Amino acid sequence: MKTVLKIALGVILGLTVLIVGCSALLGSAVDDVEKDSQKNAKTVQEIRKAHLGDTRADIERRLGKPASTQESTSTSDRPNDGIGDAYIYYPVKGGGILDRWQLVFDGDKLITRNKN
Repeated sequence: MKTVLKIALGVILGLTVLIVGCSALLGSAVDDVEKDSQKNAKTVQEIRKAHLGDTRADIERRLGKPASTQESTSTSDRPNDGIGDAYIYYPVKGGGILDRWQLVFDGDKLITRNKN
């Protein structure tokens, strides 16, 4: 009986150490990702410098390379010019890991900017 108890306690202790270690590692990884995303993060004042009608190249020259981009080839009611809509994303300065600015282009012209 005492042997079974010792084995059970050893297994419980081992699992506890494993869980605590994984939690610490995961927490460190999240901190690193958040620090990385803040390197190119933009404030509301910086995003307001991207004016409707500006070209994507002008905006990227002013704000720097976006954190991510997305191209859409979906069809809509407007004539299809073959370019599709483009979306570029910048992290929000001081925001959480999922907070980002979305700049939406019709062809090469900025049509809207949103905070997601």
